[in-house]
Amino acid sequence: MKKVIIYIFVITSLFSCDEKATESKISKELIDLACEENIKQKKLFDSKSKIFKKLKYNDVEVFAKLNNGKFIHTNFYELLEIYEKSFKKKFDSYNEFMYEVINNDFVLNEDDFIETATFQLDKDLKKQFENLSFENFLKKYSMRKNGDNKLYLKDNFFSGNRYLTVSYLFYTKGYYLSGGCLGEGTGIYKFEDLLLIK
Repeated sequence: MKKVIIYIFVITSLFSCDEKATESKISKELIDLACEENIKQKKLFDSKSKIFKKLKYNDVEVFAKLNNGKFIHTNFYELLEIYEKSFKKKFDSYNEFMYEVINNDFVLNEDDFIETATFQLDKDLKKQFENLSFENFLKKYSMRKNGDNKLYLKDNFFSGNRYLTVSYLFYTKGYYLSGGCLGEGTGIYKFEDLLLIK
């Protein structure tokens, strides 16, 4: 009997660890790399250098929850400026701040953002996302083109707020949308695949 109880305990522990491990939208490794590159970029900008260095991770875009219940589509660079202006004393580092914003839904103030449009989640899409498995939600709104293994958004379903909502919902599962305009093949990619870029 003791062996059975120990076995159940071990299996439960393994599953709870796996569950925690899959909660991250973006891994700490990728966040650290993106933070490092954005700090370099800001130093160049602050030094009034006319050189804009295109770095591997400085285009990573993310979402943040706001204090008014809305969301914002932003990027590491904008969040670096917000961190330095408002949160430097609250967090030990920019990396820690970004991890909290991305993976623990740390709530920001809308007033911290300049001219960036906010949005509310489309209720219909949110309900579908909650009621379907992620695989079925992904299948419903994605497609493959002939001879291409990449996933593309079935973007005839989306415009404006709906596009931002589906982008956010994919983001909560570690995916991002990129490339093309609506109607021209917006790709669906895994954040962690950015680590494979040479």
